[in-house]
Amino acid sequence: MYAAEEVGDHLPHDTDPAGLPPAYARLLANFPPAERAAGPRLTAAAVRRFAPRRRTVTGGIWSSRTRF
Repeated sequence: MYAAEEVGDHLPHDTDPAGLPPAYARLLANFPPAERAAGPRLTAAAVRRFAPRRRTVTGGIWSSRTRF
């Protein structure tokens, strides 16, 4: 077993606080800019690494294709 950075706690995307209700904007302001910026990268890495791949049948042969 080993640690995986992409499955730790992080913000899944860096939302612009201007478009949020005030309470959510204040919550988001508690996170440092570097942590907010890293969230989308970590989310994308987790999806690539851990999301199940969609299986399709192509000409009678099973293949895995990831669509993101």
